[in-house]
Amino acid sequence: MYFNGIWMLANNHGDGSFMVTTDLPKVKLRMTYEHGVEERSNVTVKGNTCLFRTVSASVRLKNSQQAVIDSGMVQYYSGGWFNLGVTFGGIARKELLPCNYKFRMTYEHASNEKYQDIGEDSVVVFQTKPVEVKLINSQSSVMDTGKVQYYAGGWWDFGDTSDGTASKELLPYNYKFRMTYARASNEKYQDVGSNPVVLFQTVPVNVKLMNSQSVLMDTGKVQYYSGGWWDMGPTSGGVAVKELLPYNYKFRMTYAKASNEKYQDVGVNPEVVFQTVNARVNLKDSQGNSMDTGEVKYYSNGWWDLGSTSGGAVSKELLPYNYKFRMTYARASNEKYQDVGSDPDVVFRTVQTRVELRNSQAVLMDGGSVKYYSGGWWDFGSTSNGVVSKELLPYNYKFRMTYANGSNEKVQDTGVNPLVVFPTVSSVVRVLNLQGNPVNNADVKYYSGGWYPFGVTSEGTVARELLPYNYKFRATLGSKTTEKYQDLNVNQVVILTLDVP
Repeated sequence: MYFNGIWMLANNHGDGSFMVTTDLPKVKLRMTYEHGVEERSNVTVKGNTCLFRTVSASVRLKNSQQAVIDSGMVQYYSGGWFNLGVTFGGIARKELLPCNYKFRMTYEHASNEKYQDIGEDSVVVFQTKPVEVKLINSQSSVMDTGKVQYYAGGWWDFGDTSDGTASKELLPYNYKFRMTYARASNEKYQDVGSNPVVLFQTVPVNVKLMNSQSVLMDTGKVQYYSGGWWDMGPTSGGVAVKELLPYNYKFRMTYAKASNEKYQDVGVNPEVVFQTVNARVNLKDSQGNSMDTGEVKYYSNGWWDLGSTSGGAVSKELLPYNYKFRMTYARASNEKYQDVGSDPDVVFRTVQTRVELRNSQAVLMDGGSVKYYSGGWWDFGSTSNGVVSKELLPYNYKFRMTYANGSNEKVQDTGVNPLVVFPTVSSVVRVLNLQGNPVNNADVKYYSGGWYPFGVTSEGTVARELLPYNYKFRATLGSKTTEKYQDLNVNQVVILTLDVP
């Protein structure tokens, strides 16, 4: 093009030559080729030939040992980015006008850029650096095996450490590097043009198990979470040790079948402490007095023995947790949840269970024998002044009262009402002859696992307090006998008829 007040196209002959037709004696010329532009001013028009000449731009990629390497992708900028080619034998070439271009070399997903006037120097050189990524422990000794990646538009494999080091030739650039070790990762930015040695260092993580007195104890099983739970090992001397990359891990301590978890950034503090509490399980009676012997278990993925009360209590060091506790006393059990981290003192209380035998007039009476059921029948005691008492855990028991060889049973929750009452009824037996007249001196018995005396009729009647039950009654006079069943719950008056005068 030439400038004639405005830029105008010269006549293109199609063979690399152009004709400028103008009345001006001198013009400004502009040659555009492969997006590059070169201009000449005050060019004489008449009888003159103006020559524009390209240069062979040679873009080279070398490693740190000065050896040419492939495959770098080369671009140049001239109003936009254009492909120059891919290095072959370490070099990409293109004929370009002698201008000051910006060149870009892309290698292993990263790029470097530089300006160069190829009119002055047509050889453009990019050189990689020998990048070393190292993994060392807290004692600065190299260690394996770390997996290394670097970020350049995406994450790319750098390699695995061998003797603590992974190496790769890279263009000088501020990369983000990632070291993965023991399933955790650290990342850091580093300009390898300034410093090509990238260092990652682990810390000595100490996970400790201490009791309530801050004394180290065994055996706790330690795990840490990094994309999954991984074993760190059992405590020895109260401590489990592992070199780990600085990171905010979740740790899990398992002791006595229960677990605690906590997050801790070991880069800030590499000492992770789990501490148990002295869980104390107490058995107290209704007056608040300690009592023995209760058998204690706790639940953590199964029931486990905690021990038997001595002096009314049993203790065990446990991790703070919301456990279910079970107290077994006098063959019955109570259960309760308690977070021993909030309150380590777990209390079970019995209630004074009172069983009474009362007659039909609600008067206390003796001669009753009491049992209760809890997985089997167990002695509760015999009434004294109509009453027998026992400290029992609150529970829905079945009670059995035996009186005058008959028995009644009832179910009662002593946690709701600890007073269990068995009333007898005044049972009356009337013996009549066929004419409906009273029969005197008849011998009356009742059956309850055997025949027992009820009494002898007077004016045809005899009475006795009995527990309400479906008894068989028998009246005998001389050689005459009669029997019948009657449920005293329904009707307490039993009428027996004898075939006598």
